[in-house]
Amino acid sequence: MKVLKEDFKNKEFVFLIDNDDDLWNLYLMISKDDLVSGKAYRKISLENSKEVKKIVFFTTLQVEKVEYKGNQLKILGKTLLEHEDVPKNSYQSINVESGDKIELKKKEINSYFKDKLEESKKAKYVFLIALFDRNDWLFAEATNSGIKILSKKSFPSSKRINEDKEYYTEFIKEIKSFLTTKNVDAVIIGCSFLFKNKLKELAERELSNKVIFTSISSINESGLREVLLSDEIKQEVSKLKIASDLKKVDEVLVRISKNDKIAYGFNEVKNAASIGAVDELIVSEKKIIELKNEDNFEELNEIMNLVEQMNGKVTVITPEASKQLDALGGIAAILRYDIN
Repeated sequence: MKVLKEDFKNKEFVFLIDNDDDLWNLYLMISKDDLVSGKAYRKISLENSKEVKKIVFFTTLQVEKVEYKGNQLKILGKTLLEHEDVPKNSYQSINVESGDKIELKKKEINSYFKDKLEESKKAKYVFLIALFDRNDWLFAEATNSGIKILSKKSFPSSKRINEDKEYYTEFIKEIKSFLTTKNVDAVIIGCSFLFKNKLKELAERELSNKVIFTSISSINESGLREVLLSDEIKQEVSKLKIASDLKKVDEVLVRISKNDKIAYGFNEVKNAASIGAVDELIVSEKKIIELKNEDNFEELNEIMNLVEQMNGKVTVITPEASKQLDALGGIAAILRYDIN
């Protein structure tokens, strides 16, 4: 996403949308009562005729709701500008797609907005993760936005993997087929030490991309988690937000197990924030989306703002890293002191 204007003093921003990932970031950056300006469309019945014409006009909306639809963002609200065919204060929508320019005036700016803004400006890192075992393969794409599983394959247990060179060769061919359609910064191959040498030999010969190896114990989502938390490749995956998010969730779980300056669940965290005890608020992005969809985000937004006002930090966890946090209510807080 290209940031054409960034004025924090007046809370005004202008964005040029490059791709669908930008639409997702914009969805998370717009809040109720923000002002959004852009092109809108409306069908108008022609006078003394059954014909309908579609008009295009520039307008500003006071946001009431935002809907994300994959390749389109729908912003709904009341118009603040008068137009000959569209009266002021009438309900209207602005549909945002790749290539559109959008002006945004924030009602308030918090660290969550700032983080999403910085994230949207960063170079997009893409890693192809390929997990290999005797009977299973898994291929996934890891980006700044998260992890997407591309394919899974299972094979008969009768295959004599250590003697079957074709099995290794087909795995490398599968990687090459993904690389013909994707531009990646590196290929990460996860496997046990038993298979590493043969795969490394083939990878060095057949793949022109940078290839990194790491050890794993399972060919599933847990294996992907192992890759992202691996010390062997931490320098590479540190470029991805999901890696730091996984470590933050692990810290929460360790603190809960030790009952060490931690609060979790909405009411417990709200109480801790109200007395200034929160050093770092950790919120699941999934929880934010859920509350926005229910038009019930304001209370959580107030807690986030309160934590910041009291010099606390707010960290939002990507959906792929937040499953264990979601099981705790989607919200936790690392405390300055015990409150129990």
